[in-house]
Formats: sequence, structure tokens, C-alpha cells
Amino acid sequence: MKLAALCCGLALSIGCGQGFGITTPKGFANLSEVERQYPYDYRATSAEGVVLAVRRMPREPRDAEPSFWMEAVENELRLRGGYALLDKREVTAKNGTRGLRLRFGHDQDGKPYVYEVTLYVGAEHLVLVETGGRKDAYDRHEAALAASVAGLELRD
Repeated sequence: MKLAALCCGLALSIGCGQGFGITTPKGFANLSEVERQYPYDYRATSAEGVVLAVRRMPREPRDAEPSFWMEAVENELRLRGGYALLDKREVTAKNGTRGLRLRFGHDQDGKPYVYEVTLYVGAEHLVLVETGGRKDAYDRHEAALAASVAGLELRD
């Protein structure tokens, strides 16, 4: 989950207000209830280390088209992060905001990992929803993660 470089590289600041609603998947602990999970506005984990995280940040510069943000996230992970793009698909948040879900693969210590990032570009904010973990554990939680991400409510 290394999008911190993206935030610095694009000169973005983390938003203060939550601006979204998400349901913690069954079998996950909501770490945000315990303490601030900087730079995330929400973060949950399974006992096996699979994570679900959400970041909301200002859309600056505002005149950048949604396609700019989509390409910037993809390039950051693929070109600079060493992740292999496995799938790309358009998605829609519960409130109708259109987004893009990118699925990446990455090997670490000889084990495959899955990392998905879903980006929603609102009028005022960007919302990044990140899920990831070791592939075998991720596969066991994939349906619950997908349900939480599909139920995301954006309040831009």
C-alpha cells in the first residue's frame, strides 16, 4: 500500500473530513476506531493481514480531468511502484460517482500479493479505496472486500 509517493508527487494534502461511508467487512477489525491511521481516513485489517483502506484528499488542481487522475494512479503503481497491472474496470459508487478499479500483482519474498486501488474523482475530492494482501489470504476475503467497496457512499 505504497501510494504515499503519489500523494507527495502530486502535491496533494489529506482531507480532514471523512466524506464517505463504508462498512467494515465481516472478519475484519476497524483500526480507525482505535486510533488515527494516517495517511488513511479509514483502515481495517483481517487477522491474516489483508487490508481495506480509504483516503480522501482535495482534488488539486481542480481543472485536471478524471482521466488525468486515473492515469496518474496507474502510472505511479505500474511504472514507479513495480506492480503489474492485471485488470482495469470502470465502477460506480453507491451515489453514482463513476470510478476506476485497478488490480495489480506483486511478488514479495517469493509470494504473490494482490493490490487493488479504486479511484473516485468527485468535484472537490479524490477518494482512493485500497485493498491488498498476500494472494491466498486475499482470495479468502475477496467477496467481503468487494461488497464493502461496492457499498461505498461518497459525500463530495
